[in-house]
Amino acid sequence: MTTAPTLSIVTCERGGSAENLRATVESVRESTDTAWEMRVVVDGARRAESDAWLADLSAADRRVHVDRCALGSGPVAMMNHGMVRATGEFVALLDDGDLLHPDALAIVRATIASAPDVDYLYTDEDEIDDSGRHFNAFLKPGWSPDRMRCEMYTRQLSVFRASVVEAVGMMRAEYEGAHVFDLALRVTERARHVAHVPHVLYHRRAVAIGAEGDESGAAHTVVRARRALDDHYERTGFAATAEADPIAPDTLVRPRPRLTSTPLVSIVIPTGGQRKVIGDQIRNLVVECVRSIVGRTTYPAFEIVCVTSDGFDDGTRRRLTSLDDPRLRFVAGREPFNFSHAVNRGVAASHGEHVILLNDDTEILDPDWIERLLLFSLDPQVGAVGAKLLYPDGRLQHVGVVTNELGPVHAFGGWPGESTGYFHNAAVAGNWSAVTAACLMTRRDCFEQVGGFTAALPLNYNDVDYCLKLRRAGYRIACNPAVRLIHFESSTRAPVVLAHEQAAMHRRWGASMFTDPYYSRDFLPGADFAVPMPDRPRVAVEGRTGAF
Repeated sequence: MTTAPTLSIVTCERGGSAENLRATVESVRESTDTAWEMRVVVDGARRAESDAWLADLSAADRRVHVDRCALGSGPVAMMNHGMVRATGEFVALLDDGDLLHPDALAIVRATIASAPDVDYLYTDEDEIDDSGRHFNAFLKPGWSPDRMRCEMYTRQLSVFRASVVEAVGMMRAEYEGAHVFDLALRVTERARHVAHVPHVLYHRRAVAIGAEGDESGAAHTVVRARRALDDHYERTGFAATAEADPIAPDTLVRPRPRLTSTPLVSIVIPTGGQRKVIGDQIRNLVVECVRSIVGRTTYPAFEIVCVTSDGFDDGTRRRLTSLDDPRLRFVAGREPFNFSHAVNRGVAASHGEHVILLNDDTEILDPDWIERLLLFSLDPQVGAVGAKLLYPDGRLQHVGVVTNELGPVHAFGGWPGESTGYFHNAAVAGNWSAVTAACLMTRRDCFEQVGGFTAALPLNYNDVDYCLKLRRAGYRIACNPAVRLIHFESSTRAPVVLAHEQAAMHRRWGASMFTDPYYSRDFLPGADFAVPMPDRPRVAVEGRTGAF
């Protein structure tokens, strides 16, 4: 009795060269793992030059099957044709012309064996040209459901549990162009476990710039991707519609809020009433911060709680009171100043179901900022969501926090404000290890569940500590770069971190503080941005990481 293979690889002949298709098939046959089958799907118009060798190969290697579709079948019909005939417990998708690393299937099988409940897994990838040169490695983050709400960052190699593919109805022709994304969304909605394999196991065939159909194909894909995301939002109760991202409208998508309720949101601002010279003017930070909130915010249900400390004088209070907004209240803080105490006191005095922790040295730029934060905070699996913060000169200050051996660091700090980051991760919403409390929304029940902010961290790391507590409790941390604020923090001063705060973080979190599931271990150590190690092996080895 023949045992069914663990993996079925489905490849559809899509009109590329016969040499590239042969290379694709041979890359599978060279696998160090042998328990697989390959379904090469062709239609009635396939080339005579590939016909003979495919027939010979199928006869010589019983693991390779040639499946013929009706003449003129599209990619969705061809892919479904192959998947229906696949006998493996899992189905892996391999595009015509692309290559697998020899150890790809062995590593995938080992991952499946170690996680029996995995229903979808994906690997890292790079590109390969016709000379065999590898470049443009995409070292992907761990499973990031909030990023999947914007783009199929998982790409290839994508491996699906066959029974789940069947349960969700296979690929759908009306999403052709984004049919794999649509399938991945439906599968991951049901998946018990999604696994990321942090090795470059898939080599995508590079397409020459200006290749016929390339530009129109990309436009077609993004339109269908938006449709697939709208369906995904509807199925999962995510109160949004998919819209073009203004940073890259032809390629990127972001969720636009379509809220069906307006719960009270409490904005907690610890402040000492400090003033700062900005340009040639003296700026009363909290006054201008509150002015931007009440003057620009479109969300109707919010309150502002200013937690005052030493330095908050009567003049500042009068200027804030003159704004004549009944939603503004004052709460006296403790002395000496402790940011964690101030946050906890402000949250305790507030009434909202959702709380925004906001520095007084910020200015709101987007009128719908609360809606775009609340969209994620309403998800019961999200514990905190942050925003894109910009220095006054327009450069990035924050789009998420990375935790590694360099310490908690801001991703892409100092990059141009419109940078899309590393494979779009500074432009689209996604998951991070932490976000800064300079602008952080969280639900009150989450805040109370983990005990709020840690008083033993009075100035630094308290926001990172809070996010790590949320993650330990099973929540995700998200950042939505569609929410933009100016942060009047000095971009040149060195941050002052107290030794006892560093020691407290080490005691509390140990090595886990330096293990970031969303940041590859194979980035160049100490870099100011994400750079894969030069001449890195095609299969990743243990390495160090640096900051984006």
